[in-house]
Parts: sequence; structure tokens; C-alpha cells
Amino acid sequence: MKKLILTTALTLCATNVGAAEIGVLFGGGVKHFSSKFAPSNGYNENTKTIGIEVLQDKEGVVFGGSVAKFKDSFNKSSYWLLGIAEYKHTFKYVSASGGVGIGKLKTSYYNGVFATPYIKLRDNYTGLYVKVMVQPISNNRVDSFIATNVGISRRF
Repeated sequence: MKKLILTTALTLCATNVGAAEIGVLFGGGVKHFSSKFAPSNGYNENTKTIGIEVLQDKEGVVFGGSVAKFKDSFNKSSYWLLGIAEYKHTFKYVSASGGVGIGKLKTSYYNGVFATPYIKLRDNYTGLYVKVMVQPISNNRVDSFIATNVGISRRF
């Protein structure tokens, strides 16, 4: 928990803005594109994600960071720590974003630098959002997949 708080504080400082959008990630699911490397009982597709995401609160290109703990494809505790760059456009009722997260990923099958493209839709009234991430390439231990997370964010 101390690492989570420290990372959040550092991310807020790094964004260097007066206004920030802070989101809490929870839940999450994964759909693997094949089962070539799946264990006999199949892949875990319920990630049980809990995390935090901090972004600049403005239109256009925004920067920020994300840290999360989750269960990987083999149901083992894992985490990511990502820097984020995204393009955000706000409509009357929703915001739409597309971006990339680059940073550290530690799972039971991978430990190293990680990059993931994503799209995000956010309801501007409630702050609820859905984020869809893709790992399009398998790495001889796990098949490629698409992952979704649900979150809620507030603007400060």
C-alpha cells in the first residue's frame, strides 16, 4: 500500500498540472485468443484488478501513470506500473480516449518492460469508465489476449 501511495504522489507531481483526473480500477476480465499455452484447467480470465490511474485533466494529449495489482492468466498475483500517454476528446456525455501505457509488468510468465495500447470510454456524469487493453503477441508462455477493466474517476 505504501508503494501505491508513493507512486500516486510521484505521478501527480510528474504530471505538473493544477487539475488531475484520478481513477480507481477494479474488476477486470481477459479473453485469450487461443489456448495453445493454457494450463489443463484453462486460463484465468477474471483478473480481480485493483489499481489507481492518474492523468492530466484536459482535452487533447494527456500524460499520467497507473499502478495495479491483479491475477494473471495463471491466477498468480501480478502488478503493472505504467507511464501513460493518451489522446482524450470530450463529448457532451462521454469522453473517448486512445493511448499507450509503457512501463513494468510482473506476472508469473513475464517480468520486464511492457507496452500496451488501449481505448477508454468514460461517462462524464458518473465518472464510470471501461478501458480495453490488447496484448496482440504471444510470448511462448501465454497466448495473446484482450483485457478490460472497469473504473471510476473524479476530476480534481
